[in-house]
Amino acid sequence: MADRLVEGICHYDGCGGAAQGDQCDKCSKMIDAINLIDPKCKVCKSTPEVRSSENIFIDLPKITPDLTKWLNK
Repeated sequence: MADRLVEGICHYDGCGGAAQGDQCDKCSKMIDAINLIDPKCKVCKSTPEVRSSENIFIDLPKITPDLTKWLNK
């Protein structure tokens, strides 16, 4: 889930302001959504679950000639 879809309470000492994903509205500090107090999804209001993910990066310029040949078959 994107950080902008998570809201909660700022975890910085003495702040306690409403935080919208990656920034606190009260103290303007940048926040990692994982550190929010009582985080909730803006869409469904459930508590988000932290999961690991794997990303695949493809060097498109490098594979373009082979990809073009394959697409033209």
